[in-house]
Parts: sequence; C-alpha cells; structure tokens
Amino acid sequence: MLATLLATLLSLPGLQAGEQAPDTKPAAEPDDGWTALRKRVAERLAADGKRLAKALEPYLADLALEYSDKNKEYLDKRFDEIAALDPDVALVLVEKLVPVRRDRPQRRIADACVRILERLDVAPLQKELRGLLGHEDPEVRGRALFLLTGFVHAGLDDTLQRMLREMPPAELPIVLRSIGRYGRAELGSFLVPFLERPEAAQRDAAFEALCRIATVKDLAVLHQAAAKGGPAELERLAVLLARLQAVPGERGFAGDPALFFKVLVDLVDKGSVLSRDRLVDVLALVRRLPAQAGKDQGGQPLLDALDRLLENPYPEVQFEAALAMEHLGQDDGTRKVLDRLNQFVRKNRRVAYAYVQRGRAHEAFGHWNDALRDYKEAITLSSRGRVDPNLYFAAARIEALKGNATGCARWLEKAEPTPKELARFRREVPELEALFDKSTALRKLYGLE
Repeated sequence: MLATLLATLLSLPGLQAGEQAPDTKPAAEPDDGWTALRKRVAERLAADGKRLAKALEPYLADLALEYSDKNKEYLDKRFDEIAALDPDVALVLVEKLVPVRRDRPQRRIADACVRILERLDVAPLQKELRGLLGHEDPEVRGRALFLLTGFVHAGLDDTLQRMLREMPPAELPIVLRSIGRYGRAELGSFLVPFLERPEAAQRDAAFEALCRIATVKDLAVLHQAAAKGGPAELERLAVLLARLQAVPGERGFAGDPALFFKVLVDLVDKGSVLSRDRLVDVLALVRRLPAQAGKDQGGQPLLDALDRLLENPYPEVQFEAALAMEHLGQDDGTRKVLDRLNQFVRKNRRVAYAYVQRGRAHEAFGHWNDALRDYKEAITLSSRGRVDPNLYFAAARIEALKGNATGCARWLEKAEPTPKELARFRREVPELEALFDKSTALRKLYGLE
C-alpha cells in the first residue's frame, strides 16, 4: 500500500530502493541534506502515509493548475486549506520541490508547493532547504532560496547577489522575488537595474520585490517604472504607500513627505485604473495621514483629484473621497454626494432602493439617525412583498453603532438569520459585544442564555 501511495499519489522520488520514474534518469544526489530529507519523509510517511494521502487527495489535481489571474483567487484558498491540513504536510511538500519530471504539470506542482510552504513554519527544515541550494536544477535552487529568505541567515546576502549573477535569465524572477521576501533594504540597489530589463518577467519581479523592501526614497524610481507599466504596478505602488505610512522615521512617510504626496496624488488621479477595493484603500490612506501634511504637500491637486472621484460609479469610492476631502477641511464632498442622493430620493419617493442608497451614504458619513430613518423607510416600502433581509441587518447594524441593544435585537429577529449569518454579523460589527449584557433577547438570539 505504501509503495502504491508513494509512486502513484505523491510521486516522491527515490524513497524505495531501486525505484525510479519510468523513462526518467535518476537525479544526482546534491548532498547529504537532500538524502537526509528523503529519509525523514519516508519514515514519516511510513507511519502517516494513509492519513496524509486521504487529506491531500481532494487537492492534488489543483496543484498542477496554472497560477494565473484566472485561477489565483481559487488557488490561494486551496493553498490555505492545504496549509491548515496538518503540520506534517510540510515534509511532503518540501520533497516535491524537486519534480519527478521537468514537464509543465510537475513544475507547476513544485511551484504550488512553494506557495503553500510560505504559509507554514519551515524553520525545522532549513538544513534541508540549504542543501537544495546545491541542486543541479536552477529552478529547484530558486524555490529553496525563496523559502530560505523567510529567515535571516549569515551570508545569505552574498548568496542572493551571487545567484543574481549566475542564474539563467529564465530563473531570475524567483531570485528577485526572494530578495523582496528577505526584506533587506540594503539589497534594494541590486533590484533597480532590473526595472529596465527587456524581459517583462524580470521587470515585474523586480518591481514586486522592490515594493516589498522599499523605503520612501525608492518611491521615485518605482513611480517612474509604474508610469511605464500598467494597473498591476500601480496596485503594488498603492500597497507600498499604505505600508510606508505606518513605517516610523526616515524610511517611511516622514522621510520625504513631498515625494510621498506626489505619488499619492497621482494614484488618486488615476483612480479609474485601480480596482475598486484598492482605490478605497488609497482614499482611506489620505484620512490616516496628518491633515496639515495633506494640505501642505497634497494641496489643491489632491483636493481636485478627490473631487473628481465624487462622480465615480462606485458609491464606496464616492463616500471615501468625500470623507478624505472632509479630513482636509473641505465639506463640499459630503454635501455634493448627499445633494445628489436627495434629488434621487425626491424623484423616487416610493422606491426603496433610493432610500437604501442615501442610507448607505449617511452611514458612511456617521449620520446614524438619518441612516436608520432611511433604512426604516426602505423596509416600509418593501413590506408589500418580501423584505430583503439585508435591510434588517443594516438597521440592526446602525442600532449597534448607536449602542441600542434592544433595537439591534429587534431588527436581527426580523431578519430571521441563520447561525452563519449571525456569526458574520458579529464579526463585522464589533460594537455588538458590548450589547450582550444589556439585552436578554440578544443573548438568546446568539445562544448565550
């Protein structure tokens, strides 16, 4: 049974004497670290093979899928699930960093294992990973290097620089990403030349890596590179700005506020290129920055860019843009959004949707009483048919924000929620926790009585 498991399910090379893949030349042994790893995997699988096989079986086909924009979200969820299966799964995954064959499915499996191992504690396997740095296959060396850069090692800076010089061009992206994962700002200068390389994969990897380790002084070169790139680069630049805002001292926002705001204004101005969620994050960032710095460094160009976003098709973007303007001392944004919604309600007085939209705006702006009034009106107008449970949840949320335990319980009961919906509401509305002691009905609803 174990021989079948190893050969057909996990395809682990060299675990049984004389065993090798059909028509495949046995790989040369790089060093004792790799041999020791095989022995440890074999011993562990001999004891736990059936259990691990059963746990992994539903996921095996997914490991060979291409990690593309189309599959990324799905695969990331699957990788999270695999990482949570069992601590021992790391042994199997490290073994599979060396494909049985060099065909595309096997290489995808090996790369998928890297992404899963990122989510696990591979500290006990550092010796084995260092052994793989001597493997004859540059892809295997790159995978091991990427995982090793999750730890600080004496001499690893030199190893990274050497591999930048020696790795084949096709394998350079994983080395570049490894430098980004290592997080040493001192290595940033080695990444900059790759931003001008003709190979798109190298440019993209260098940009991603530099964004992970950059200080505010690197913003200029990254901003220039993003201008030549596309939405993906701008998205990464937005993530970097959010991180630099929280970095203290000269490495973060305070190191060069003028440059920071120059890039921020450009991102807000190019908001239509960013995804909705990323743009909302950028606008929220404006509110986390000192208002005076926004006025001094962002100035009128920032306010003008925010004002243009008040016409964005996504309400969330409009609300955040208006709140950012208010943070900078301009209440025109909230007024414009509410004036437009007031007109919409006047034209659609008997339409629940109009009140829901205005209620969302009032909620975003912190106008709890006005928001609750609109949600109640939407519920009344919907009462001729089936009321959308989300309206009850919205009213309950406002009552929780107001600290009204009785009102919150009443609206939740009307929603006739499932246990899953109740759990989600509790996660999304942390203010609920303070209300349980005030309401027997609320405690009963959550099974706390």
